[in-house]
Amino acid sequence: MKCANCSKKNKGCPGIPKCKCKACLKSRGSAIDIAPKSNKKSSVAAVSKPKNKAIPSKDGLPFSELKGKEISLLAKEDVANLSSLHGAVEKFSMNHDGIEYMIKPSPEHYFQNHAEIENVCSKIARILGFDVPNSGVAKINGEKSFVQENFISKSKEPCTLVHIYRYLHDAKAYDVQSIIKATEKATKDKNSAKHILRMIIFDCLIGNTDRHGRNIALILTKKGAKLSPMYDNMCFILPGRFGLKNTFAGKIGTKNKENPTTKDYMKELSRLGLGSDRASFVAIVRKNLALIVSAIDSSELSLPQKIDFKKHLNESLEIMCEK
Repeated sequence: MKCANCSKKNKGCPGIPKCKCKACLKSRGSAIDIAPKSNKKSSVAAVSKPKNKAIPSKDGLPFSELKGKEISLLAKEDVANLSSLHGAVEKFSMNHDGIEYMIKPSPEHYFQNHAEIENVCSKIARILGFDVPNSGVAKINGEKSFVQENFISKSKEPCTLVHIYRYLHDAKAYDVQSIIKATEKATKDKNSAKHILRMIIFDCLIGNTDRHGRNIALILTKKGAKLSPMYDNMCFILPGRFGLKNTFAGKIGTKNKENPTTKDYMKELSRLGLGSDRASFVAIVRKNLALIVSAIDSSELSLPQKIDFKKHLNESLEIMCEK
């Protein structure tokens, strides 16, 4: 599929998502988000080999022994091998003991308990069966941070991460139907629609208002394309950030709304013939509601944040259960 810019100018075009013409990149984003090809395992960002000693966790285990567990680390103050990554929120990449980690510092002046909020949301995603990277909260250079394993660097074969917006023919058509069609076409997997549906319902539940085109991605290998693990799972409706309103409006559009509410999304899923799939996933949420509430209650969120999170969760479920 040729990009709109090349088609208009009758230029030769390798097709989306490979096109890198300036006009195409300008309309879709200023940065090329495809990781560089390499004979070795590709990664989101190049990092230097670690020089620091093993970073202990609260129970004395180094990073490499925390696979499959919640990473809850108390890092030394002299962690030095950090390299900047792109994004609106400051991020860093760190290679430790052969494993790459993405680190998001959580400055309190920006968003109260930012690291802990994203950590709780990731726990809820795991409870509901989503494929999400191993993650946790760490103290890096004296600052509480959200730490997440780099799932690209863990791949056993060369691979490339491509953000979903590069698969959309029209950059402005960032809506449920367009994303489902683009994903199904790229992966050749009809179950991709169920994943997008569940992700949308999950975002409604946790109050994620920032699922933009760089927060959904595909992993490309010689075998083809598949959806990446779900990342950047963050609740943006909790108190503690200056000027933030406690309301939910999604980033992914519907046929009639640019920033839909939970009710708008439920109508759109029914319009697309996904009503039964929606009901099945909502049933999974209700079955695991006690575990979800426990994850919120046992977190280090402030009391007002816990109250608002659970209130939003219950209100969202009521809307999802409406016929």
